[in-house]
Amino acid sequence: MFCHLNRRPYLSAHPGLASTAATRELAQLWQSLSPDERRPYCARARRFSLQQGRVVRPDRDQDRDWDRDRGGESNRDRDPPPAPLHLLLAARARAGGALLAP
Repeated sequence: MFCHLNRRPYLSAHPGLASTAATRELAQLWQSLSPDERRPYCARARRFSLQQGRVVRPDRDQDRDWDRDRGGESNRDRDPPPAPLHLLLAARARAGGALLAP
């Protein structure tokens, strides 16, 4: 889901970059994300898979997701939206990451 949502903005920021190179860079960025930064993407991917009727393995937040999928409210707050790609790239640059320059 992370690459799916961020591939076009990344390729727009890096014209002429091969799709395979963009995927590699996005995969490196994904690996550098903290679990809290990954959580919105994982929740979105889980909801998408459930909407598509796919078999989804249970996770640690199974009860919360089950209530939400049935239309109920969970005890915890809803997952925040994923951080925009430009903010993730800026955070990585500040930390000394080696992604391609725009």
